[in-house]
Amino acid sequence: MNPYSHKLSLSSNRSSKNKSSSSSQHGVWYYNSGESSDVSWIPFSDIDNEIIEDGFCKNENRLELDDYYIDLDKSILIDKQNSSIQKSIKRCIRQSHETPLRSERFYTTQKLVKSCNNNDLNDRRFINEWKRRYTNVVQLWRWNTL
Repeated sequence: MNPYSHKLSLSSNRSSKNKSSSSSQHGVWYYNSGESSDVSWIPFSDIDNEIIEDGFCKNENRLELDDYYIDLDKSILIDKQNSSIQKSIKRCIRQSHETPLRSERFYTTQKLVKSCNNNDLNDRRFINEWKRRYTNVVQLWRWNTL
């Protein structure tokens, strides 16, 4: 039996969670980046948030995501590859009319960079050489396009 997928009974510190699962409220889950001394909470992706919220409402103790296990009783995420890497998680309640815009929609595309080599000169040389060799084809083409 997978120890991360079993269900446990409702713990006392989460006894009020089903009250917040009404249609007007929705739980949003965050994890602490833990990359600096400054606490910064980062929201889980839409899919992961839905999985965590569903497990939370079903009184599950642990959940499994792609790269992490979520321990809802301890409010931590645990790295699958290295269990010593753990980060705090938290849940905030949001009214359904407060649906935020997904940040993925607003990523800017990178500017195109011109190549280091100068192929424009080579391209022009090729075209000019082709025109020189096949002048009759070029003249025929010009005549047909008029």
